[in-house]
Amino acid sequence: MKWLNQDRDYGFIRQGSGDELSVHVSDIDTSALSEVAGRPVEFDLAPCAPGRVANHVRTV
Repeated sequence: MKWLNQDRDYGFIRQGSGDELSVHVSDIDTSALSEVAGRPVEFDLAPCAPGRVANHVRTV
């Protein structure tokens, strides 16, 4: 997880390829929400206009 702003309800994940995906806090495992920023995470990809977003985000 590259960055997370809980006040604004979103963040960004940097993939191994360098591409970044946006993520909404509702798509982050609530047990990991307070400790997810700056840590490695696993996630699923979901289609979204104009690209893809991360969902079902959980710490590794």
